[in-house]
Formats: sequence, C-alpha cells, structure tokens
Amino acid sequence: VAACTLLSLLFLTAFWIIGKNARQNQKQLMELAYNDALTGAPNWAGMQEHWQHCSAEGLWLMAVLDFDEFSVMNSVMGRDYCDQVLKSTVRQIQGRLRKNELVGRVGADRFLLYLQQDKESLTRLEKLQTEIRQEGTRYPVEISCGVRLLAGAAKPMRESYEETVMALKH
Repeated sequence: VAACTLLSLLFLTAFWIIGKNARQNQKQLMELAYNDALTGAPNWAGMQEHWQHCSAEGLWLMAVLDFDEFSVMNSVMGRDYCDQVLKSTVRQIQGRLRKNELVGRVGADRFLLYLQQDKESLTRLEKLQTEIRQEGTRYPVEISCGVRLLAGAAKPMRESYEETVMALKH
C-alpha cells in the first residue's frame, strides 16, 4: 500500500512537472510568435494583435520608420554593431511612447509605430527621428518616416501599412 501511494505521488509529481513545463513552453512560443527575437518589440503578428484597439478608438497615427542605407552600414560596421543600433533604437522609441502607444519591428531595419493623434504627435515624431540620428553611433544614421492618420473603423492593417510605406517613399 505504501509503495502504491509513493508510486502514485511520483506519477502526480511527474505529470505536474510536465504540465508546468508545457505551460512555460507555450508561453515562450507565444513570445516568439508575437515578438522580435532581437529587440523584444512586437513583430508583425504582435502589431496586428494591437491593431484592433488602435483602429477602433479615436485618432491614431501609423508611422513607419526606416533606416536609410542600412545594408551599407551592416557591410561596413558588421552585424553585431547593427544589432546594437536596432536594440538601441527600440529602447529609445519605447522611452518616448505614451501609454497605449506601441512600436514594433516589422522588417530588418523598419519599425511600425502606433501613436495617439494630437497636436503634438508630428512634433514628437520629428524629435524622435532627430534623437535617433544623433544617437552616439560611430556610423552616420539616417532614418526616413512615413505617416498616415487613422480615424476609427480604419482599413485592414496591411492596407494602412502599405499606404504609410508609400508616404515613406515620397
């Protein structure tokens, strides 16, 4: 009887550990699915999760920030250096965001921002661009920006994003 009880406890403990590990693994998989592995910022899927909130409430700006000539910087300075620039950029942007605003990395050197629209939004975005350019890097950093106003019941995210990218290129 004691052996059966001990064996039952061992099985219960093993199943508890397996279940706990499965929950931890599921949480890690969700993190990887919705967040950029390098910067920790939301990736495309993560930004889509937040899209419903932004597109349904009030006025928002969608902004796309894109490093100019990033591939050249990568060739000259190396991947490790550029990885640090990307991480630093995300930290810098996150430090300037208001509650409910968000930045995500949606490309190798491209960031998507959701900003609450008010009279200071564009000025805040311009200051952010200037700060990123002036970050104490050893290689000159240039960054382009495209912006689109989102007003309730917006288009699908992909469509709004593509329009914002078009603003980036003009």
